[in-house]
Amino acid sequence: MEIDGVGLASILAANREALVRNNMVEEGNTRDQAETHIDLILMVLRRISRAKLDVGGSAGRTAATLELRLNLP
Repeated sequence: MEIDGVGLASILAANREALVRNNMVEEGNTRDQAETHIDLILMVLRRISRAKLDVGGSAGRTAATLELRLNLP
């Protein structure tokens, strides 16, 4: 599985208000807390240019590899 963090952040930012309301309902946060939570997630995603997760296995064992490429200032 591969994810473009900047693209995902853009999609989520377009739905920010719904995400804030959902956070308030499901987590019981105040509006300020929910906005802070969602904005933090968006900030982290904007710093990930690519995330790749590989899962596989052999001989009855499962292995996972996570690769991150970051956009750092």
